[in-house]
Amino acid sequence: MSTIPSIDSSFSPSVFSSPKPRILSSTTEESPSRASKSKSISGLEHKQQNLRILMINCQSIRNKRSELNESVEYIKPDVIIGCESWLANDHRTAEIFPNGYNKNVFRKDRNKNGGGVFIAVHDKFTTSAVENSENDCELQWAEIQTKTKSVIIGSYYRPPNASIDALHNLKTSVLNVSENSKDKPIILAGDFNLPHIDWNNNTVKSGKPQVKHHQELLEFIEEFGMEQLQLKPSRENNILDLFLTNHPSLVKSCNTLPGISDHNMLVLDTDLKPQYNKPKSREIYVYKKANWEEIKADVIKFGADIINSNTSVEDKWTNLKNGIETTLKLNVPRKITNKRHNLPWLSNSVKKKIRRKHKLFQKAKHTGKPDDWTKFKQHKRATQKAVRQAHWQYVNTILDAALAEENKIVLQCKTPHVAVKLPLIRCLEMTKGEGCERGITLY
Repeated sequence: MSTIPSIDSSFSPSVFSSPKPRILSSTTEESPSRASKSKSISGLEHKQQNLRILMINCQSIRNKRSELNESVEYIKPDVIIGCESWLANDHRTAEIFPNGYNKNVFRKDRNKNGGGVFIAVHDKFTTSAVENSENDCELQWAEIQTKTKSVIIGSYYRPPNASIDALHNLKTSVLNVSENSKDKPIILAGDFNLPHIDWNNNTVKSGKPQVKHHQELLEFIEEFGMEQLQLKPSRENNILDLFLTNHPSLVKSCNTLPGISDHNMLVLDTDLKPQYNKPKSREIYVYKKANWEEIKADVIKFGADIINSNTSVEDKWTNLKNGIETTLKLNVPRKITNKRHNLPWLSNSVKKKIRRKHKLFQKAKHTGKPDDWTKFKQHKRATQKAVRQAHWQYVNTILDAALAEENKIVLQCKTPHVAVKLPLIRCLEMTKGEGCERGITLY
């Protein structure tokens, strides 16, 4: 296939001098017995003590939190690289990202019209921001400590109609990071939206649009001694989502899995050994064995004292908080436990649907038949619906139980003419203005 020369240079080699990407285990033929031992139904190698990176194009993570949780539970990555998050500054990290991945989150939000990138690292890792990594494109950096050396992780998104400046700004940022991170592996992943490159030969396909942009990306990869390791289509028949690294020998495999949008997810397994932080033990209450009668009596007593006191609102809140903490310590048993993050709403029937989704995806990839792809897409939609329903049914069950329990604990509030009883939670939610409108005096 012929190569279209770069417009900016007088000479551009048809094939760059950098070596072709080595064949990773995702494309290596294995005997059935060996494959069944080393890989799961999804084609992934079983997770060991190695660094696993998940790259995901979200197309809005805000309304796909249950699907993200399900994917993380299934894949068990150490690092999540995301693009097209569609987040804004007023979206709190803890509300969006899964448990276990919401303390070490590095975000760059666009705040409008989609876009946005992030890197979410498991809480058990030591991470830090990358110095001198400010940039003028949708690119976020983070540094992760492993047992041997630190690794630099980058998340990048290039909009489909972006000017070539987006790639120039990417180049500038990578140059700055490289100069300040000597000899450290760099892994850069994201949606580049440049599908017209033959990655087996590192050439631009002839007769395609945005030739200059595609050529610029190839020159960027050669200049920084990187390799592009993702050779499978990530959206329909196009390779849009890429994995670039300057240390390809550290990578064991790169696989595609069904994603939470119309892009497939990418999973990169490396030979890097993560440096884990031992989780701290924590104390939790065993509410199943609580003495609720004593708790109710205590709440009624100190609740009445708070209402009848002539103190400020701040003092009332402090006394209420201290009263609740005291009665819980006296009447609820406690135990010491380590942090565990699981999904209680992910039932066996839902897990079975998820496994079948991955099986149908692998079959469709292998055969390429339209009927197999249709079956996979239909089952993917059904699985997505089942995951969301299971999640919200669980949430509703928790809320119903909380509301039922709420009515058992009441505070007595003064009104001008009669004493009324309100649920404790309702009293805490009620503002002073609302209380006056209802004829209730909140002191």
